[in-house]
Parts: sequence; C-alpha cells; structure tokens
Amino acid sequence: MARRRSGPADEDQWWEPADQAFVQAPVLNRRDFPKGWRPIPMVNNVEVLDPYAGEGAAAIRAARAARVLSALDEGVAYRARNRQLLVLRIEAFADPDETAHRQTWLSDGPAALTATYQVRWSERDVVPNWIETRIRRPGDVPTDVDPRIDWLRVEDHTDPKRLGTVSIYEHLTLWCGRGHAVITLRHELDQQVDDVARKIAEGVLTTLEGLPRLGGGAATAS
Repeated sequence: MARRRSGPADEDQWWEPADQAFVQAPVLNRRDFPKGWRPIPMVNNVEVLDPYAGEGAAAIRAARAARVLSALDEGVAYRARNRQLLVLRIEAFADPDETAHRQTWLSDGPAALTATYQVRWSERDVVPNWIETRIRRPGDVPTDVDPRIDWLRVEDHTDPKRLGTVSIYEHLTLWCGRGHAVITLRHELDQQVDDVARKIAEGVLTTLEGLPRLGGGAATAS
C-alpha cells in the first residue's frame, strides 16, 4: 500500500494507488549530481494540486483537468553552495495525450509563472520587484536537449534582504505521455547550472518512461 500522500491531512483519496507508488519511488540520489550537492528534507512542504496562481493560468488548469491527475509527489530537493536549490515535482495523468496541455503551457506558461512568483512573494508580505519569464530556445540551452523538455527561465529581482541578489529559476517541464515532471533549479545570475539541469532532466525522463498504463479505479482530481 502506498504511503500517505503529503497533501492536506483531511483530503479524500483522489490518487490512483499504483501511480502514486510509482511517483513516490526514489528518483534521484547524490551520484546524479556534481560534488557539493546534498539532499534536504522537505518536512514542512504541503503538496498542492494546482501549482500556479492567478487568472492567467486558467487555460493551463483546464488542460490539466482534462487529463485527470492520478498521482503527485513533490518530496525531492537538493541543495548546493551559493543558494543553488533543485526541487522536483512528479505527476501522473490518466490521459497520456499531452498535446493540448503542452501547447497551452508554451502559450500561457511564461505569464503564469511570472504571476505565480509575484503571488508567492505577496503571500510572504514581500512586495515583488521586477520578474520576467521567457522560453529558452535552441541556441540558448545546451546542445541536444531532449525534445520532450520545455525550458523556461524566471529572472527575479525581488531582494527582500537588499543584498543585490538576482535569483534565476530554471524551470524545466518534462513531457512523457502519462508521466509529467517539473524541475525547478534556483541559482544566481552568474552561476552556470545548465549541464546539471539537463542531466537531471534526462534521468527523470528515463524514469517516467517506466510508468505503466493506468489500471484500477479512475482518479477524479486535477
């Protein structure tokens, strides 16, 4: 039996048990990272079904709902020096057809991510500074990036401690039929992390390829 999903304590079961067991299985370890990266517990993390904020994400929510979420895990994080942090969110959907979902993400994702970061700062009683999200195109990413990866970059000038810090978030969305994952890698403006992000993404895609066809009862959340 799959362990308890780390969502709200009073939520009714919506996930498909076999899918949930799959996404909760270990995906990354220290050997996948360069020297200096280490796992960190996410003891206070509460997984949310809708990871985006604002009305600009309405079409993305609809595309996700149409596919029917069947599993979710967001318990993996790794940290390195100089504020570098990688967080992995893995999902499974009942419908393996990702076409409309992916098209909507490429259309609306940049604005949705910018709005989400602005809202998250506001929730912490911090007034967000300039934040911009853009799609990283061929030539702006490492060569031979797997075509199943959509790579966005968030540049966030919000600096509540006034240290002159500009935070960059590499936001890689991985498409693999029913399997879906998002890798978020935070770093500072002058730090080079593209090779780390690509290597981790390719490893996660290999894992997602093993997600079996949906079986058992149908899920009902999105």
